Order: sequence, then structure tokens, then C-alpha cells
Amino acid sequence: MALDLPIAELQKEVGNNDDSKEDLSLSDYLDYWLKSYVKSNTSPNTYRGYEQIIRVHLKPILGHIKLQELTSLQLQNYYVDKLEDLSAQTVKHHHRLLSQALNDAVDWEFVNKNVTMKTKPPKPQKFRPTFYTKEELEQLFEAAKSSTIYYPIIYTAGHTGPV
Repeated sequence: MALDLPIAELQKEVGNNDDSKEDLSLSDYLDYWLKSYVKSNTSPNTYRGYEQIIRVHLKPILGHIKLQELTSLQLQNYYVDKLEDLSAQTVKHHHRLLSQALNDAVDWEFVNKNVTMKTKPPKPQKFRPTFYTKEELEQLFEAAKSSTIYYPIIYTAGHTGPV
């Protein structure tokens, strides 16, 4: 299936042929979504970020699955597996990307429902910064004194911020 077709032509081709609609893999759909929607509706940085998530993470694990056969259980397992290597916040970004892409797939009538709606993406933990005590900061300054390059930077950083 040619993925460089304008959306109307692709919809017409897929809409008139249930077999080709059923044969569309998630990988092919995400390629199409990147070219037809993301590239023209987001910033270049967003496009690059989405393209990288799709290429590096989604396609190798989920790309072979037919778009119409993708299940919420497969996505839930993907999230669990990715939490071994990635932060919960990053996995949640993957969920949001998939959710947006599949919402468009519903709008464009590639699928009848967005299976991400029945998944539970990980909940990122709230960032809780830690601070050096006065004694720890003094030890850091003492250790850094031997460096004429780093000492001024460490000293300045140590004397700025919350009191």
C-alpha cells in the first residue's frame, strides 16, 4: 500500500476494500500518520521526537500487529516492558503519542475504537528534589578547591537556590 498518498486517496482505497484495511499494520499506519498529520501540524522538534519514539520503541515491539487487531492488553504489556528501561514519564509520552495517533485512526475510519482508552499508563512519581546539608556543601567546596576551573562553578551553584 502506498503511504505517500494524500489522506483522501488512502481513505478511499482502504475504505473501499475491507481486506486492505485489515492488512494495514500499526507500523504502516504510524508511518502514514507521521507523514500526513504530524509533519504538517507540529513543530520540527515534535516531529523528530515522535518519529524517534515510533522508530526506536513502538515499531520494533508493536509494529508487526495489524492496526485492527491491536488490543489494550498488548499496549498494557508494552508499557510494563518499557518500564524496565524507561521512566514512567517517558512511557506515558509513548501512551499519549499512541492515543493521539489512534484517535486520528478512528476519525479517519481505519479502526472503530481507540484501544488506548482501556489501558492504564504508568503514573509518573512527583519529582522530589534533595538538598545538601550545610556540612555536605562545605565538604563539596573543600573537595572542589583543588580545581581552578570547577570550584567557582560549584561555589556559585552551592550559594544559589533555596535557602
